[in-house]
Amino acid sequence: MKGRYREERHQSPFCIKSQVRGAFIDLFEGVKASDSSLVLSYSNTGMISLDELLAIGEKALPNKKIEILTTDHEHMTMGRKEDRQRSVKEGLLLVRA
Repeated sequence: MKGRYREERHQSPFCIKSQVRGAFIDLFEGVKASDSSLVLSYSNTGMISLDELLAIGEKALPNKKIEILTTDHEHMTMGRKEDRQRSVKEGLLLVRA
């Protein structure tokens, strides 16, 4: 909606449709470079699907075990009158050696 946000406000690349895939690739590359584990919570209403997130992770981290656990969850919608909560599938992405 035009005028709702300041033009100069900061936005994470994880919140910009054209940049979200690259942001997750960078995240997974950092996990790979540091040989770290990762726990990431992400819903099925995010910028990309849980399946796509898993595919990006598997491609970037072929030697790591990656799984997604899901549960039904109610997200708050920041006080909207007609839509105070929204049912989502929340995924917990786990990356282990």
